[in-house]
Amino acid sequence: MSWAEFVLRSIGFKEQREFDMLMTREIAYQAHTMQYVFGKSKPPKKEKFWHIGNEKKPISKEIPEAFLKAREEYLNKAKK
Repeated sequence: MSWAEFVLRSIGFKEQREFDMLMTREIAYQAHTMQYVFGKSKPPKKEKFWHIGNEKKPISKEIPEAFLKAREEYLNKAKK
């Protein structure tokens, strides 16, 4: 099997697995929402219930600030 064929097969395999996960999520979500039928609250959105895919979440502003603070502390300890 050539490299190109391997890449195409792996892409197809990934897409098939994602499709299977989407179908499973639909069934699980419908079963989960049945408990909200007579309640006052609404069920969570599908993406929050079961996230599928590689969606990147934004980095909060606190993480880089904490990193810089920790780096400064490390450098101060290293100088001493």
